[in-house]
Amino acid sequence: MDDASAARPVGSRMGAYVWDGRQWVPGVDGAGNTFDGSRWNRPPDPPMPPFSLGSAASPFADPRYAYGLTRQTSDDLQFIARYTKIMIIISLVSLGLFLVFNVIFISSIAALLSAIVQALPR
Repeated sequence: MDDASAARPVGSRMGAYVWDGRQWVPGVDGAGNTFDGSRWNRPPDPPMPPFSLGSAASPFADPRYAYGLTRQTSDDLQFIARYTKIMIIISLVSLGLFLVFNVIFISSIAALLSAIVQALPR
C-alpha cells in the first residue's frame, strides 16, 4: 500500500469505481446493487401484485397474450396452428399428385384396352 492509498478515505468515488480501502471496485454490479465502500446495498424488491381467485388476471398470465393465456399455452397453440397449416398443405399437394397419377394410370389402361381391342380379329 502506498502513501496515497493510505490517505484516501473508504467510499471515495472515481468515475464508476469506489475505494474499499485496498482497491478500486465497481460502484454498481450487473444486478443494480450499489457499493458504498464497506457494504453492498441491494435495491428493494418490487411489491407483489394482489392475487385473488376471482380476478381475470392470473399471476402466470402475461398481459401481452389475449384471453389470459400463459406464454406456454400461447406457444403451444401457435405450434398446433402451424402444424395444422403444414399438414393441410401436404394433404393438398398429395391429393394433386394422386389425381395426376390417377389420370395417367386410367389413360394408360384405356390405351392398353384400345390396343387389345384393335388387335382382336374381326
